[in-house]
Amino acid sequence: MFFAWYLFKSPPQILANEARNNVSLSGPPHPFEDTAWMPLIERSELPVAVTPAVFYLQFQHYALPLVKSRLFYLTSSEDAIRYTGANSDELNLQFLSRVIPLQVPPYREFISQHPHFLLCADTTNFTWATQKLLDDGAHLKLLAAQGAYFLFDVDANAAER
Repeated sequence: MFFAWYLFKSPPQILANEARNNVSLSGPPHPFEDTAWMPLIERSELPVAVTPAVFYLQFQHYALPLVKSRLFYLTSSEDAIRYTGANSDELNLQFLSRVIPLQVPPYREFISQHPHFLLCADTTNFTWATQKLLDDGAHLKLLAAQGAYFLFDVDANAAER
């Protein structure tokens, strides 16, 4: 009886709360589709490194299949510790990638296979990857910036020229 009552009463209350608070519990199907940088990623065929880890997981979850197959989180426990003092993101995503399909290659391996790529960074939290690329001599060209989100075109071979 309680379950039947709950199913009958809940939807109207949820809809009323959404209308009163001007929010939607279901959320947008692709929360990043209205950003200035998403069309640039969709039009490109380059791989996309995404940082930090929480943003990578969100982006990977909501991205369209065409984009999702090109998303990577670069890992390097040594560099994470050197730049941020912790490597928990690397360890957690490496472990999680054994359970769900995530692309989390080692930093050096990814750079050697993809010297030209896009880097999408949420800068609300410090991330080691951007600073590491700069320290390695990579050329980062800003393509789009919107709030704390930045999209860079990265040429890792720039240091060799």
